[in-house]
This record gives sequence, C-alpha cells and structure tokens, in this order.
Amino acid sequence: MADALVPPNRLKRKLAANEACYAVAIRVGRTTDVIGIVAAAGYDAVYLDMQHSGLDLSLIGPMAQLATALGVTPLVRVADHTPSHASRALDVGAMGIIFPDVEDGETAQRCADACRYPPEGKRSASGSGPQMVYRPVSLRDGMAAANAECLVIAMIESQKGADNAAAIAAVPGVDALLIGTNDLSANLDVHGEHWHAKVRACYEKAIVGARAAGKPLISAGIASPDILRQYVAMGASRCCFLGTDAGALLDGFRLAREKVAPVVG
Repeated sequence: MADALVPPNRLKRKLAANEACYAVAIRVGRTTDVIGIVAAAGYDAVYLDMQHSGLDLSLIGPMAQLATALGVTPLVRVADHTPSHASRALDVGAMGIIFPDVEDGETAQRCADACRYPPEGKRSASGSGPQMVYRPVSLRDGMAAANAECLVIAMIESQKGADNAAAIAAVPGVDALLIGTNDLSANLDVHGEHWHAKVRACYEKAIVGARAAGKPLISAGIASPDILRQYVAMGASRCCFLGTDAGALLDGFRLAREKVAPVVG
C-alpha cells in the first residue's frame, strides 16, 4: 500500500496463509545487483546471512532497502542472540530476523523482545528509518506499524531445541520456527541424513509444537524434493529456503560448462 507507514511484509503474509513461498540466502554477493537478480527470479524473500559470511551492516542496509522496494522481504540471520545485532539489522532496513540455535522459551523471548518496540518488546526507539523512507511519523504509530510487519524466526538446530519447540513457538513475539536441517543432523551425529529417524523425530516434535501455537514451521537445508515433500506432508510449511547465492552460482556455472562440453570435449 502506497500510504502504509511500513511496506507490507510479503513473506509474513504468505507464511500465515500457508502459501508457497521461496527464499534464498545471500552469502557471497556484495552488491545490490544480487537482490535485483533474486527479484527477477521470482523469490519472495532473501535472508542476508551474517552468521556464515563476511556481510556487515554497511552492505546489508542497501541490499535490504532495495529488496523492500522490489517487493522482496529482506531477512537477516544474525550470528547469535545478542539483542543489538538484531535491532541494528532492523534499523538499517531488515524486515525480519532469523535467530540461530534457539533452544528454550526464555531465549526465544529475549530474541523476540529485541525485535519489537514497547509494549510488545524492548527494542530501542530509532526514529523514522529506511522502511518509512525517513518520513516523520508519530512515535506510537511508527512503532506499531514496524511491530506488525516485523517477522521473527527462531531456528531449531538441536535435540534440546526440538524438545522445547512448543515453548519456543508459544512466545507471542515469535512468528515462525525454522529447522536448520544440516546443523540438526550434525548435532544428532547423523550428518546430512535428512530423512534419518532421529531427524524425523525432531521434525515431528517441532511441527506439533508449532501447530499448537498456531505458528508455521519452515524447513531449510533440504536439497531433495522427495524428502521436502514428506516433511510438508507431515505439516511443515510450503515455504522453501532454497540454498544460497553461492550454490546458485556454482550450479549455473556447472550447467553452462556441461552444455558445451559435448561439443568442445
């Protein structure tokens, strides 16, 4: 909406409606061009990965702001649960935060509090920022609009996290759970076995916990459509986190070479 104080969070709406949606992680991209490419490819969201890359806020700000202008939801995965990491990412233009390895409800509450202004959270007032195009707005209205459009995602990456998924999902400020399937499988000592019984059991617990709170559960790190299909059938959302920009570049370069290899040898 042109007159909205904060642009609508496309991913948040699609998750709530259990519609198909697509996101990709940005790790090696260092210019806004990669955001334009993601938008042209039809993605709903990007998550700018500060946990596993050298991206900093000076790069993330312009990327997030362009993504918002193009109708692509910019998320930032922060490196840990430090409140200022989340609030500063939001201040430069992120519309949502992904917190890694959340293992209990208390941690989930601290994460949620860092992302929302009072009375819903403890985020410090930053004034009119990039999402409001720096327009002067009332403090109450601006905070309420930012709170409504912010998306807070807690990652489940351990047995403890799965065991406490219901408590994590029940935190009012947490909007969705996200299973990091690679880290989960590694922590369960079944590295990369995404359909292993231990991994499936954690998915089942997390899905039940998320459903009890009326929250979606997203899967990430699964390359196999067959395995993804089975987790969706179990109750995972239809939101797909489809790898990274690095992986997409590698796939594209390999495909280009393989197309001409039969000709040139």
